[in-house]
Amino acid sequence: VPKYKDNLGNPYVFHIDGSSFSSRVRGSKVGDDRPQLIVVDDVLTTDMMRSEAKLLQAKETWAKDVYPMQDDNAKFIYIGTPVSPKDIIADLEKNSLWKVHKFPVCEKFPCEKEEFKGHWEVKFPYEEVLQRYQLSSDDLGAFYQEYMLQPISQAGKLVQEGTLQSIPVSIIRNNLEHYNIY
Repeated sequence: VPKYKDNLGNPYVFHIDGSSFSSRVRGSKVGDDRPQLIVVDDVLTTDMMRSEAKLLQAKETWAKDVYPMQDDNAKFIYIGTPVSPKDIIADLEKNSLWKVHKFPVCEKFPCEKEEFKGHWEVKFPYEEVLQRYQLSSDDLGAFYQEYMLQPISQAGKLVQEGTLQSIPVSIIRNNLEHYNIY
């Protein structure tokens, strides 16, 4: 039996609403009912992850506005690519109350074609994944983040980007007295 009526008085059984993550969702309900299914997709942007203040604001929005708006028996579906180890998805993954399912493009990469086990081989056959891997050779972190769902924190790297310099061998040979060579 339809419980609600639209603006024209037509009865309906369910209601779908869409909001951006930054819009006001606190207190969302239709009639007396709160959402029973909440689907969020790609909440955090790379820009948000570059700013501690924006990341904190996004996490507060999640904790104070989005999560509390649910019905008692609501289901959450959080879809997204983890952008950083500090991401909301990473927090949910660490919390045993959440079931987190990851679907990277394949089980492991790089690998030989015979070892390849893709999760979406129609769209990403071995050759396509190999090409994307090779095109990302300047920034393999981007490949692992986007396709393997393994974000890499700059803070966790042993050697930070831009730390190493290339020096021509001729300069080293001409200045051996300035180096400790063992």
